[in-house]
Formats: sequence, C-alpha cells, structure tokens
Amino acid sequence: MRYRSAQENTILSVVRATVDLLTVRMTLDFSDAQLRQLQSILTYLENRAAAGASSQADLERARTRAYNARQIRVEQQAAYRNALFELERLTGQKPQAIELPGRKQWLPIQMGRQELLEAAYAANADIRALQHDVDAQRRRVDAEFSKYHPVVGISLEHDSSQNVQGNPGSRRDNRALLVMTWAASLGGKEWHLAQAADAELRQREARLRDEKTLLAQAVEADYSLLESSLLRVEAARLEQDAAARVVEAVAEQLKTGRLGSLLEALDASERLYGARQRLTQAIGQTFKAHAQLLQRTGRLTEDSLQVSALVNP
Repeated sequence: MRYRSAQENTILSVVRATVDLLTVRMTLDFSDAQLRQLQSILTYLENRAAAGASSQADLERARTRAYNARQIRVEQQAAYRNALFELERLTGQKPQAIELPGRKQWLPIQMGRQELLEAAYAANADIRALQHDVDAQRRRVDAEFSKYHPVVGISLEHDSSQNVQGNPGSRRDNRALLVMTWAASLGGKEWHLAQAADAELRQREARLRDEKTLLAQAVEADYSLLESSLLRVEAARLEQDAAARVVEAVAEQLKTGRLGSLLEALDASERLYGARQRLTQAIGQTFKAHAQLLQRTGRLTEDSLQVSALVNP
C-alpha cells in the first residue's frame, strides 16, 4: 500500500510538472503576441513622430509599455526553462512535444464532497496502511497484557506396563490433571512492556486521525478549487473574447493610419495578455485539481491519465 501511495505521488508530481510546463509555454507565446502588438503600435507612433503628427510623450509612453512587455517575456522564458528542468528531473527525458487529453477523457468525478471523502478514506493507500498498523499494534497490546492472565492447563495421561519375568500381571494407570497457573514477575518487566505497547498504539491512532483530518482538508480544498477553476475558465474565455475584439479594432485602425486613442490601444493589448494568462492558469488549475482528487481517492494510475509525449531519450 505504501508502494502504491508513492507511485501515485510520483504520477501526480509528473502531471503537475507537465501542466506547469504547458501553462508557462502558452503564456510565453502570449507574451510574444503582446510584444508584437506593442511593437506595431510603437512603429506607428515613430512614423507619426517623425512626421510631426504625434508627440514625444506618446512615443515614450508606448516605448515604456514595449520595454515592460520584453521584461515580462524574459521572466516567462526563465520560468519555462525551470519548468522544463523540473520535468526532466522527474522523468529523466527531455520532451519535444507534449499533448494533454481533453478533460472529458479523464476518469469522471461524479460524487459530492461527502462521497469523495468516504471514497478517499476507503481507497487511500496511506490511510489503509495506517489502519493496518493500528490493528497490528492492538493485537500486540492484547498479547502483552495477556501475559498477566491466568493459564489453565488440562493433562490426560495413560500408563501401561507388563512384567514378562514375574508373577504380577499387567498394570494400567489413568490420570487426569487440571492445572491453573498465574504468573507474576518481580520488577514488573512485562507490565512496562505492555504500557509501552499501549503508548505506541495511542501514537498510531493519533497519526491515523491526523492523516484523516489532513485528507479531509485536502479533498475539500481540491473540490473547491475544481469548482472555482471551471467557473474561472468560463469567465476568462468571455474576457478573452472581448479583449480580442478590442485588439482587432486597434489593428484595423493601425492599418488605416487613424489610431483613435493611444492609451486605449495600449491597455487593450495588456488586457488581452492578462485574459489569456488567466484563462491558461484556470485551465491548468482544473487539470491539477482533477488529478489531485483522483490521487486522493486512489484512482490515479498510468491508465487514468493518457498523457502522450514525444521525447528525446
């Protein structure tokens, strides 16, 4: 059971690392798109400033946003390299392409909070291993205290002898004995051993209660995270669509050479990047919350998550 728990923890770590890598990679691509949008606005303002149709303040304002976008891209690139190194550490391989399945292809979670908690108690390998430890320690305590119980013994004996050289005939003896003993020791060695075993039992029971409490908190947190992530995904999609329409309108204005408001154009680019980043993070959190709930209930195996990767050994 502990081996199975360690195996599920390893699979969960790989899933988290994979989702983090994909999230950072997508965010890195979004930062490239934002940088291209800001660069087109900067080029437009540079041409207008050269012709005297735009102020130097507007040009510097756009250049500041472009420099900030470059800094964000550098940070995302560093995060991408760190996520890639973490996945290589866990798997020993460097992926060239990774494809995650759709959420509908995962094992479904069609239970409420209480049902999930009961399933976690019944299937969690750590909980089951601790329960067996507690049961074994109880038997040990019973064995230690049983040394002070009286022992009743029954003995049935039958003896027969035959004298082949004398006149006396054969002899038969039948005996039945009932013996009761009650052991006691000077110094109470057995008593102290029994007390030590009982203290160990209380410690294991406390560890089991602790583990159940932590598991209940984890299941509640993962379930709430899954629900909130699904709601955030829908909201982030709507926000992304609205921001994308604004950016498209700005792009059309740049093509015609008639930009309405510089601040609105700059803000539209940042809003689209922020909406895409929040959408990606919400989808990644949905994947991880789903996988964590599968791990809590003991259903996280290699077959439950069909993650395919083209790797370079």
